[in-house]
Amino acid sequence: MKQEAEKIYNIEHADNVVIDMCELNKAIDRIPELIETTIAMVLSRYSPDDTICHYNAPVSLKSKPESSYNAGDIVLSHWQIDGCIGKGSIGSVYEAHHTGHGALYRSAIKVINSSLLSSPIGEDASHTNFNASYMVEQELDNLVELKGTGYIVDYEDHEKVTYSDGSWGIIIRMELLEPLRGKMLSENEVVRLGIDICKALEFCNRSNIIHHDVKPSNIFLTKWGGYKLGDFGASTKITDSQNQDQMGTLKYMAPEVYCGKPYSPNIDTYSLGLVLYELLNVNRKHDLASKEAALSQRLSGAPLPPIPGVDKRLQSVILKACSYKPEDRFSSPTEMLNELLKLKLNKT
Repeated sequence: MKQEAEKIYNIEHADNVVIDMCELNKAIDRIPELIETTIAMVLSRYSPDDTICHYNAPVSLKSKPESSYNAGDIVLSHWQIDGCIGKGSIGSVYEAHHTGHGALYRSAIKVINSSLLSSPIGEDASHTNFNASYMVEQELDNLVELKGTGYIVDYEDHEKVTYSDGSWGIIIRMELLEPLRGKMLSENEVVRLGIDICKALEFCNRSNIIHHDVKPSNIFLTKWGGYKLGDFGASTKITDSQNQDQMGTLKYMAPEVYCGKPYSPNIDTYSLGLVLYELLNVNRKHDLASKEAALSQRLSGAPLPPIPGVDKRLQSVILKACSYKPEDRFSSPTEMLNELLKLKLNKT
């Protein structure tokens, strides 16, 4: 039981926090998710309901050090770091400007360090060959393939660098956009977001890519008021073999992924449905009785409760996307997109 508790604790564990505004704010942002994850795991271990599966998803460790950059550092020959704008389990994201064009030409710089890529992602036998280094290669391949779609954060370029301590890193330059997390959206905007991300997932499907981690912090706002899907760090290719890699964020994870069962690409539209559901709840300040209990119930098959005051047709689309059984969901992002487009036409 002690080992299981440690595994639960490490899922979203963040320690060694340096007191700077970037890292402090990120740590604070993750506290609710840490609490929800830990309690949900405890509930699932002790629930008398045998339909609740044990969680064996990848453990995301935050305690390892990484090579970091400071404001003023130059990367990719002519990109100057302005500051850190985000941290993940295997790297950090910085805002930077082009030294020859100043503030007019800006990008996001993702830095991944090899010291965080040494251990296997999964702990059971089926994951022994699937490691974080492979994830980085897959992310780069997928970003290059999806460049220029208009609904996915654009990849620009990358390079491999070697540090003085012998470790190496991957520096990826990407389009700089504002993340959705923390934004309040109207019902019409929630529909628009759903439409844009469905279009992004259409491109993923055409390229046989599963995103694996659709959530608010991986959705970005464009200056024209649209939405783009980003962060393909957990993405995989759809193969002829059955998918069983347990990747993603628990809060937005499909039940079959959580349970370690084979799954299809509609795990992404499932997660998108949860994002839309959450946004509509937040916009109405509707407080669910117990978020921890709701998470455990959802993963064991309980349907999402209706949202008071929300258009019934929109709720119907969301609830179908979030059906417990994969065969009851939309068969593709295109099918979900068509239903959301009908709602948009009716609202205009």
